[in-house]
Amino acid sequence: MFIGHFGVGLASKPAAKQTSLGTLLLASQFIDLLWPTLLLVGLESVEIAPGSTKLTPLEFIHYPISHSLLAVVGWSILFAAVYFALRRTARPALICGALVASHWFLDALTHKPDLLLYPGGTTKIGLGLWNHPAIAIILEEGNELIGSTLTSGDEDIILVTHEGISLRFSEQDTRPLGRSSQGVMGIRPVEGDYVVGLAKVTDDCTLLVASENGLGKRTAFEEYRKQSRDCRGAQDQS
Repeated sequence: MFIGHFGVGLASKPAAKQTSLGTLLLASQFIDLLWPTLLLVGLESVEIAPGSTKLTPLEFIHYPISHSLLAVVGWSILFAAVYFALRRTARPALICGALVASHWFLDALTHKPDLLLYPGGTTKIGLGLWNHPAIAIILEEGNELIGSTLTSGDEDIILVTHEGISLRFSEQDTRPLGRSSQGVMGIRPVEGDYVVGLAKVTDDCTLLVASENGLGKRTAFEEYRKQSRDCRGAQDQS
């Protein structure tokens, strides 16, 4: 769920302009940073159990200090109080506290029932979307399927974004993964941009790129320089 938590932290930046992005991301991930510390000192426990859910093999046995609802509310109040003591600004402090608290509610969507309401309680919460990968991946990343194509395993692919950025890379850079996995990053769009199309590079063919105001441009595939995946790409159409 890391990406989902980071997404909430990033989305909060316009509402907390005085607060550094690092602080907002720290708040959104605070619970998951606290959890391994408690594991190391023996106060909480987890087991590796392949098949526990379709997306993660972790079986969360005991983690009421970091992940029960009451404890998370307490941590959020503490985080907000420390921020306010250091910065003396109420609004950003409240936003940071809310980010800490949001962690539990996002986890409640994806975890199977293993989140306590309070330490020592017996009621456990969790919708279990980790057992429904297609839904969980959309929720975690804000993803939407934009296309698919059959490939041989050694072809080149071009991804194009809404802002006219394109990236050509070899599909050999993307290792084969299981059906329920999240996949790997192809192109890394800038903030606010997103992928709108993909194409398989074919010899002696061209790529037609059209804009929303009706302009179109046809370019030979040979003019698209091959790059490594997981980078920004190059301007294709402005």
